[in-house]
Amino acid sequence: MNITFFINPPFLKLINKGFAQKYKISPIFALNIKYLTMNRIIHISLLISTVSLFLISNTGCVEKQGYYNHGEESIISLICDITWAGKKTTDENGSVWQGTYKFNKNGTYTRTNIEIDKQGNKKEANIYGQWSFGDPSFSTIYFGGEHYWDIDELTKNKFSFYDRSGKFGDPFMNREYIELTPYQENNTTN
Repeated sequence: MNITFFINPPFLKLINKGFAQKYKISPIFALNIKYLTMNRIIHISLLISTVSLFLISNTGCVEKQGYYNHGEESIISLICDITWAGKKTTDENGSVWQGTYKFNKNGTYTRTNIEIDKQGNKKEANIYGQWSFGDPSFSTIYFGGEHYWDIDELTKNKFSFYDRSGKFGDPFMNREYIELTPYQENNTTN
């Protein structure tokens, strides 16, 4: 809808008198030109902001097309071919708790929290998520947001890393050292 419909023409003459006189056009036409110019500037600004936000938000992970070299394949295999487990803990009720991680080569993972009570009953709760490598050297796993694992050591018997929330240089970044070992299902004792 045209904005000039709602404005009183004498008021228009006062607003656009200088612009209209400078370009020798009617005040109503001068207001339309100003309105269209501002409208275009707003749309261009929104477009630039949206594109910039999209580009910034998609720089968190490294995706690779094509084949992996032998070193990259071995890292992927060590991460994905083994179900990794954290240390077991016992709560005040005598239940034994353990968390496991199963990474898939399609970029998904399952974290399973396992509880075995005093009677030997087993309960499991799964959490599903996505992962990718956060750098070209495959030394960081990226989970989304600002959650990373900075790999310290990766062998068939040990997966150690710094569980990091935040980016380097951020004064609120937090890191915790964690070690995982291959999961042994039949071992239910501490």
